[in-house]
Amino acid sequence: MPPPIFYYMTPPVVLSLVGALFIILSYIMFQDYRKKSPLHFIIAMMALSDALTSLSFWFPFLLPANEHICQVQAFAIEFFALASWTWPCIFAVRLFISNMIEHENTRISHLTCHVIGWGVGLFLAVLAGALGWYGPAGWWCWITVDHPAAQIFLGDGIVVIMFIIEFVVFSLLMHYLRQTTGLSNFRQLSVQQRTVTFRFSLFLLIPPLCWSWAIADRAVTILRGGEHLYWLQIMHAVLGTSQGIFNAIIYGWDPELQERWADLLLGRGRNRKRRQEHERTALIKQRSLRDVMSHSSIQNDDGGDADDKVPIVVDVNKLY
Repeated sequence: MPPPIFYYMTPPVVLSLVGALFIILSYIMFQDYRKKSPLHFIIAMMALSDALTSLSFWFPFLLPANEHICQVQAFAIEFFALASWTWPCIFAVRLFISNMIEHENTRISHLTCHVIGWGVGLFLAVLAGALGWYGPAGWWCWITVDHPAAQIFLGDGIVVIMFIIEFVVFSLLMHYLRQTTGLSNFRQLSVQQRTVTFRFSLFLLIPPLCWSWAIADRAVTILRGGEHLYWLQIMHAVLGTSQGIFNAIIYGWDPELQERWADLLLGRGRNRKRRQEHERTALIKQRSLRDVMSHSSIQNDDGGDADDKVPIVVDVNKLY
C-alpha cells in the first residue's frame, strides 16, 4: 500500500502532467505560433522536464519496493529535477538575449540548449550514482542523509545558483525596460508592456516558489539530525511536483493561444483559414484593379480628347 504522501502528491502530479501535455501539444500543433519566439521551444522543454520530475517522485510508489527501484528513482529525481531547474535558467538567459542583445551571433541553438538543459542533470546524476550516494531519503529515494554535503552541492546548491541567475536576469530586464522607456517604475509602463513582462517574469518566479520548500525541508532535516518535519516534507512533495501546472497556466494566459485552441476544439480552424484566404484574395484583386485603372488613366492623359476617352470596364473575377 502506498504511503500517505502518495495521496498528497497525486493531484498535483496529475495536473502537472495535463499541463505539460497542453504546452507540448501547443508547441507541436501550432507551428506558426511557436515560430514567433525561440522561447516557446524552451518552455516546451521546461514542460517535459516538469512532467518527468513529477513522475519520478510519484510513479515508483506504484511498484514493489526494492533496492533496484530505489536506485532508479534516486537517479531519476536527481536527473530530471536538475533539468527542471536548468531549463528555466536557460529561459532566463534567452529572455535576456532576446530583449537586450540584438546580434545574430548571440543566438543559442537548440543543440546547445539540449546539451546544457539535460547535460548538467545527467552528469551530476551519474556522478552521484557512481559514488554510491543513492538510497532512502525519507518518503522517496535520493541522496541519503548520510551525505549532507552531497545533498547541498548536487541539489540545493545548484538550485540556489540558478535562482540567483534568474533574479539577476529579471533585475537587468526591468532596468532595461526603465532605461529604454524613460520611466521610473514598472507601474508607469503601458498595459501591454506590463502584461508581457509580468507573464514572462512568472516563468522565472515559479521555480523558487516550488522548490524553496525542498531547500527548507533539507535544511531542517540536517539540523534535526536526519529527522524530517512531516508538514514541511508534504509541502516539498506537493509544490515540487506542481511546477508543470503553474507553467501551463502562465503559458495558456496568452489570448492568441486561447483563440487557436478554441478554433481547434470548436472546429473553427478550417473556416478561419478559408476566411483569411478569401480576405487575402480580395485584397489582391482590389490592388490589381487599382493598378489597371491607374494604367488606363496614364494612357488617356498622354493623348486624345476628353470625348475620345472610353471608360474601361474590368471584370475583377477574371483577374485571378
